[in-house]
Amino acid sequence: MWLLMNEPTKYDTEPATFHAFGDWLQAKYGTVNVLNQHWFRPLSKFSDARITQEQQTSYWTDYHALIDWKTFNVDNLVNQLIWVKQQVEAIDPNHPTHFNVTDPTGDASGQDVWKENEFRRFSASPCMRPGHFPLQHPKSDYGALYAYRLDLIADASQAAPRKPFWVTELQSGPTISRVDSLCTQRLAI
Repeated sequence: MWLLMNEPTKYDTEPATFHAFGDWLQAKYGTVNVLNQHWFRPLSKFSDARITQEQQTSYWTDYHALIDWKTFNVDNLVNQLIWVKQQVEAIDPNHPTHFNVTDPTGDASGQDVWKENEFRRFSASPCMRPGHFPLQHPKSDYGALYAYRLDLIADASQAAPRKPFWVTELQSGPTISRVDSLCTQRLAI
């Protein structure tokens, strides 16, 4: 099989990305006046649309702009993966394609297992290793977190069009989680 991308993300703030974001906004809203009815900061043209790091971390933020940015990143990643898949299938249409999911619930980096399921031949599991779990979770929660991620991907694979579900990356053994690494660093200080 072909691995289209390992743990794909598509998040950057390059001028070309913001140009594509402006085009995406225009397709969604039609006119800048309609966009301005939703966004807190009015724009004079779609190409002026920008999202800054401060907007994503600030307590007070332009909710609609941030949701549009996150949704755009999902669509942008899906479009990039579809393009990669088309290039692969132009050479080899017989073997399945897949990729491993980093954040199955979707985020600003672009993951959305339901949209991704529409163009894959099968649903691959998320990358399953303790180091991917947030630091605030104790190790005793890892089993539930594994089950949650697997269940989420399995649910998406059962949605139309239905796809087989495979665990394609599962790391075990002496892996070091970020929690272990952080504790080791603190003990060394």
